[in-house]
Amino acid sequence: MTAASPRRPASRLRGPLVSIATVALCLLAAELTGRLLSPGASLLRWPNYIVQATAPDPEHGREMRHDPALGHVPVAGFTGLSRGRPVTFDTDGLRDHGRLGRGPVVLAMGDSYTEGYRVEDDATWPAALQGLLTRDVRNGGVRAYGVDQSVLRAEILVPSVKPATLVFAFIGDDIDRTELSVRDHVRKPWFEVAGDRLELHGVPVPTTDSRAEIGLWRRTLGYSYVLDSVLRRLGRDSTETWLGASRRQHGDGERVACLAIARLATLARTHAMSVLVVALYDDDTWRDEASRTHDRRRATALLACATRQGLGALDTFDTLAAAGVPLELGRYYIDRHFTRAGNALVARAIASALPPVEAAGPPR
Repeated sequence: MTAASPRRPASRLRGPLVSIATVALCLLAAELTGRLLSPGASLLRWPNYIVQATAPDPEHGREMRHDPALGHVPVAGFTGLSRGRPVTFDTDGLRDHGRLGRGPVVLAMGDSYTEGYRVEDDATWPAALQGLLTRDVRNGGVRAYGVDQSVLRAEILVPSVKPATLVFAFIGDDIDRTELSVRDHVRKPWFEVAGDRLELHGVPVPTTDSRAEIGLWRRTLGYSYVLDSVLRRLGRDSTETWLGASRRQHGDGERVACLAIARLATLARTHAMSVLVVALYDDDTWRDEASRTHDRRRATALLACATRQGLGALDTFDTLAAAGVPLELGRYYIDRHFTRAGNALVARAIASALPPVEAAGPPR
């Protein structure tokens, strides 16, 4: 029997090494080709797309502060410019459009559509609603909030504001946000369903920055323009995995949102106030049929939850459609949010749906 050749192990490695080298060369060729063909890339500039996309938002850091119960809240007493438009928060952290000093008070709750992101203080829908009702409307909306955070903030604000009426507005994405513990790198609390009730998790909300958890492999692969482009086009889940901008805890957002509305009904009974739950729509609703179908289904389901709890419910879809919003998106939306005209349209619909002042009271 002849001795085994000492070169045989090396020959066994040659095939895998050639395959790895071939794959690496193909990836490099794809990267170079993608950079050559795309006007948004360059062979001379190689940024890390993940690090670039996860850079801190100076606007958020200036206008919002960490909150252990809610994740983030407006900086009380802030006044300044946001995207060139004046933004003011009063000493309670509510968007300030001036007070009439007349009651009974209406408290508006919701996300950036309620806060009035991208418009002046007097151009939000709560500001327009105050002009229509000629009674004080306080704006408790906060950008990036999910239905869960909006309900939690309502539970905090209602005892001190003492509104006779609460207008609770949402867009479809607010339901998805209830599934997250991190959104756009900002940590938040979240609920999970336990039988027929909700269990709160993630409080106190950590102050640590989720950007520190990007990890070595994403920091390394983040230099690839082609990989970044492909993964972003694959959709929400791949973007969350790739950028790490969000962290999903469960997929039960619709049940959580419905049970959160039940908490809102309990709050209404405790504080003898009426509640109107309002479905708003972002500009994606009008851009394609799939988004429209998805958004309307979610809105209808959550409004049905409100109705079952004895709360008022308003779907603004028909109002927006009848006003020609789908044909004039540039008039009614700016940077995916309502313009002054869009907010005025919504405010009129809400004013028409609110009960008379003398009829305001707890749901039956």
